[in-house]
Amino acid sequence: MKKDLFCRIATRIFRLAASFAVSIVAISVFSGCTRKEESSSITVAMPDWSKLTSKEQGKTVGTLSTIKVVSRVMINVSGPDIQNQIVYIWDLGDNYQGDGAIPTPPAEHTLTVPRGANRLIQVLAILKEINTASSGGGDGDAMMFYYGEALKSIANAVEPVTIALTQESTVSGGEGSISGRYFFADGSTPTGPVDMYYAPVGRRPMVVDGTSVFSGHFHFFLPPTVPFTFRMRSTGFPLFENVTTNSFTSPYSSQLLKIAVPAGYRDNGNGESREFQTARTNVVGFAGPGAALIVRAVC
Repeated sequence: MKKDLFCRIATRIFRLAASFAVSIVAISVFSGCTRKEESSSITVAMPDWSKLTSKEQGKTVGTLSTIKVVSRVMINVSGPDIQNQIVYIWDLGDNYQGDGAIPTPPAEHTLTVPRGANRLIQVLAILKEINTASSGGGDGDAMMFYYGEALKSIANAVEPVTIALTQESTVSGGEGSISGRYFFADGSTPTGPVDMYYAPVGRRPMVVDGTSVFSGHFHFFLPPTVPFTFRMRSTGFPLFENVTTNSFTSPYSSQLLKIAVPAGYRDNGNGESREFQTARTNVVGFAGPGAALIVRAVC
């Protein structure tokens, strides 16, 4: 009798366990399907790059002949229920094969985004001048910023997006950077990923690059005329906000040193060729609200 009772209990437990396992599988499958249905692929159509780069193509400035190339394409997607901006970047350097051929960005880019209303798709493209008169194919003196955006509700599995780009600004005066060590007001130093933001005129700031800081030590790209903001990714704390190398007007202080190198030619070392070098401005030293606490000076 007891044996039969134990058998019936065991059978019932087995059935409950099997039912529970089936339920788990069903929930997993259902959840998986739900996650798939919540996302869509958007194909962002780009402009005709050949037409964009052909404007003023082959111009001569003094003894320099330059051509335009697409150096970088950045796409951000944001929305009311998207916590962190979705970021996609195409970079010329990452796609160069070393064979002398200059890569061209794809005609369209595909991103996976959550479905929903009011998806803001922003595109920023940077065109750069390449000096063909230099044997080394050095950089020219300007970068052109082209911007466009679209506001779209995403409901289908695949959604096409077409965005027109218009020139917004030009970086002139060469290249630049800021590097050193950053201190908070209490003397502590940050460590972690840093997002670099560019703010199109009157528009939502875009994440255009990612870098990092370790124990306060940093090195950031920073042009002389177009402002950028650098924020800690985890907290959003602004290390530098809307700054250029020209923001640092004094060439020297106890915390920061500003070094300017004019444009010129560099000998490649073989006595037969030289490479044009654009002007460069570097800011180095101690930065942040706690920099004044540093007893050491830049020298």
